[in-house]
Amino acid sequence: MTLGLFEKGGQTVGVVWSVDGRLLEIRPETAGGWQVYDWCGNKLALGKDGSFQVDRFPRYFTVAAPPAQVAGMLDRGTVRGWFNVDARLVPAPTGTGFALNLLLHNEKESLQRVSIILGGRLGGFFANPAELQNLEIQGKENRRLILLLTGTPGGRVLDLAVMARGTDFSIDFPFTFSLAAAQAAAGLDEVAGRGPDFSTVTIRTGPGNRMSPADYTPRFEAGYDAVNLYLAADITDDLLSPVPGNIPGERHDQVHFLIAAETAERRSSNNPRETLGRVASRSDCFVVLAPKAGGGAAAELRRGDGTVEKIESASFTATAGGYRLAVAVPWEKLGMAAPKPGSSLVFNAVAFDADGVNPDWKTEWPWAGGPEFEYANPAGWGELLFR
Repeated sequence: MTLGLFEKGGQTVGVVWSVDGRLLEIRPETAGGWQVYDWCGNKLALGKDGSFQVDRFPRYFTVAAPPAQVAGMLDRGTVRGWFNVDARLVPAPTGTGFALNLLLHNEKESLQRVSIILGGRLGGFFANPAELQNLEIQGKENRRLILLLTGTPGGRVLDLAVMARGTDFSIDFPFTFSLAAAQAAAGLDEVAGRGPDFSTVTIRTGPGNRMSPADYTPRFEAGYDAVNLYLAADITDDLLSPVPGNIPGERHDQVHFLIAAETAERRSSNNPRETLGRVASRSDCFVVLAPKAGGGAAAELRRGDGTVEKIESASFTATAGGYRLAVAVPWEKLGMAAPKPGSSLVFNAVAFDADGVNPDWKTEWPWAGGPEFEYANPAGWGELLFR
């Protein structure tokens, strides 16, 4: 949850929203003098106990008290969850097509009756929408549903709207699923010969992008065998900014591959969102590649537990329009067994260009997620399908 308090004429103007889209209930210690508005400026009625609901859209409020006093009211009040939905689009357990791995979480202590409506591009690909009506979700229950798709949608970027309707709430959860394939390979050279399988049609969207494809265009590739995950990036770049040695945090050209590794620790987590791969975890791995001054590539494996390990297998190749980075990462280093064909991992690829729209800072180019998600938040990552 993000909250801002501002002073105006001895009173407080505030804004609050739920960062991950969860439906929350906020109840200040005392609600006298509180006026709450939706993001369009429409006044909202408070609950009998002075509470109001918050989701991914901002709620604005005014209070006849200074910010320090309002902060105290909130600190002594309560914030509690209401209902939450998470989802992954994964290969179907039947071996063909896709399935929706849906997580419903009742964050209240009491039973809730909920109906789920599926919309968006994927909404028409589910056979039995009636099975999602009038679900009884016990207090604090996490319910997993596997919903098979009736067909295989075209495209590699697919949207789904999950609309949850309860007795005393109504909230929409938008999802965008980015899909890429990793083919079985005999090594990095074979991966390089296939060309990129990642759809990058959305990588240039968003405010602040004023570069042409010739200025900077990243393309990503992946493959695997029983020992290694093979990762590569073909970068069109009109100005190379190599690292001087170690890879700095906020300078020079870099490519990051983000992996929600299926470790034993993740599988045994008590947090169902972590086991689903939709929240940051100690099991997350970040493979960081960068061109080195004088030639060659620097590579690191950064883990969610804070440890960092150098990778010696990275390579750099100059190309006509830029450069290519590639690396072989042992599954053992990721803390997991090699995936089987027909499985998938939550995954992302992010390229950074040091001579982008701001010459003193890197421009970030995520394959999946975009600017509305934080770098280390797997909820905005895509799905890597193992063929």
